[in-house]
Amino acid sequence: MRYPVLFIGGSDPSGGAGIQADIKSCQALGGYAMAVPTALTVQNTHGVSQLELLPPSLVAAQLNGVLGDIAPLAVKVGMLGSPAIAEAVADTLKALPSAVPLVLDPVLSASSGMKLGALEAIRTLLPRVSLLTPNLPEAASLLGQHLPAETLVAALQEALPCPFLLKGGHGEGAILRDWLWDGQRLTSLTARRQRSNQLHGTGCTLAAALATELAKGRPLALAAVLAHQYLQGAITRAAKAPLGQGPHGPLAH
Repeated sequence: MRYPVLFIGGSDPSGGAGIQADIKSCQALGGYAMAVPTALTVQNTHGVSQLELLPPSLVAAQLNGVLGDIAPLAVKVGMLGSPAIAEAVADTLKALPSAVPLVLDPVLSASSGMKLGALEAIRTLLPRVSLLTPNLPEAASLLGQHLPAETLVAALQEALPCPFLLKGGHGEGAILRDWLWDGQRLTSLTARRQRSNQLHGTGCTLAAALATELAKGRPLALAAVLAHQYLQGAITRAAKAPLGQGPHGPLAH
């Protein structure tokens, strides 16, 4: 079994984030990665300097080409970039069986601070989403207010129509804490914070690993634990073998 997973998102030519990180994470975990870019970027470990969105019709054509041939067992969506692209993705994914899990990583900006997404685009897909994976700033943007992490969790439970994994990497303290709400139970995932400049693509990598584990048929809670462990390992390995001259080095997938 090769566990095909479809990834939709921006392209990072330096390989640290976006669909390149998705592909590497999926393949490392035994999945078969398929990837449809929504945008091309100019970026490296120094940051993102240019962004070019692809025509929504081209994104839809790529998706139709894949879905008409290979049926994914899970889908992960990253950067959408515009409401028009989100609508094209949402319309095309209507052909998927409802049992196929869809993980949405709401990419709103890059590590360098450049804006990469639109809130309206994310909201377009929410009704179909199986799991949303925002970090703390993204969750605050989705809710329209900045709140302490624990308060954010409760607010997301009320506001979202789907389960979520709130990523706590932007928080403070020596212990990193993520919160998984599966629709019935809230689970905390913790790890010791690793001080490193090789952290580019952590959000993409975690969501990609989660989608891959879901494609294997793992329950959501177990998939989240396994993806969390995989990410921590990727951070540890990268710190021992850093790449790039900038402040945002890639993980070791």
